[in-house]
Amino acid sequence: MDHATKAEILNDQFSSVFTKEDYSPLPDLGKSPFQDAPQIQVTSNGVLKLMQGLNPHKATGPDSISSQFLREMAHLLSLP
Repeated sequence: MDHATKAEILNDQFSSVFTKEDYSPLPDLGKSPFQDAPQIQVTSNGVLKLMQGLNPHKATGPDSISSQFLREMAHLLSLP
C-alpha cells in the first residue's frame, strides 16, 4: 500500500466522525410568536460584582486567564 492510499484511508476515517452539513435552504417559519428579549445593560459595577465573586479555586477557562487573577484585578478591569 502506497503513502497516498494510506493517507486517503486515514483522512476518510478522520472525516467520518464529523457531521455532514445539509446546505438545503431552511424553511421560513414566519413571525415568531415570542416577544423580543429586552436590551441587556452591562455596567461597570455589575462587572465588578461578578468578578469579585469568582471562585479562585476553579480551573482556568479556555482563555487561560485564572479566576484568581480576574478577581484580584477586578477593580482595574471593570473601569469604564
